[in-house]
Amino acid sequence: MKAFDQDITRLRKYIAQKREIGQKVRCLNSQNGEALSSFSGEGKPSIVLREDTWVELGNPETASLAVVLLTESLALVNDGAISLVGPDIQEAKGMLPFAQILLVGSTTVKDEDYRKLNSAQYELDLKGYMIKSLPSRLSIWGRVSKDSVQDGLSFEVLGNALVDSLRSRFDLQSLEVIFVTSNEDDVKELGDISHKARRILGAMNKMVEELSFNCSSCEYSDVCSEVLELKKMRQRLLESR
Repeated sequence: MKAFDQDITRLRKYIAQKREIGQKVRCLNSQNGEALSSFSGEGKPSIVLREDTWVELGNPETASLAVVLLTESLALVNDGAISLVGPDIQEAKGMLPFAQILLVGSTTVKDEDYRKLNSAQYELDLKGYMIKSLPSRLSIWGRVSKDSVQDGLSFEVLGNALVDSLRSRFDLQSLEVIFVTSNEDDVKELGDISHKARRILGAMNKMVEELSFNCSSCEYSDVCSEVLELKKMRQRLLESR
């Protein structure tokens, strides 16, 4: 898929701009397997009650988005990199706006699997981290417990968990994670990328789940006309009927 190549390039400029204007931008350790192992939920989803919460990420009262940008242009993805724009989990209490962006490089993952990649980012198993999500809107609402923060849960751990989870389930050649928590405007600035991803996913869902291929009456005809992969996917599905 090459539909997001320009968006990935734009993300690089976005991060560089935030650094230039004095925003706190950090590259986190992507090799901290020991820290990650201590937060393994062992298949049991965490439940974090409000009274036990240290911070909420992407609460509906603030800005939130969670999006996967898939590309076959592997050079566009800094494999293993985890970046954070804004405060880390331990540095903020209460509520934070939240953007979670996964840059995925693969020449073998089929375009249809883009749907599965987006769903997989919500299926983490970390002690002290509960995800309340709206996958259809590509937003994410997470709660982090006070105890897990004391034990060291951070975006470094969360980023490594996402990398491990997706690599274990998909044939990925490169994977990069970007978190944004600086302020609502910074998250909303990425809204057009999220909107584009929602439109592409919507078109894919319509073709796969509804087996609807009538372009003249489809609300996604505009995005299908612009995204080559959607045209190819439609043709493959028609041929397999």
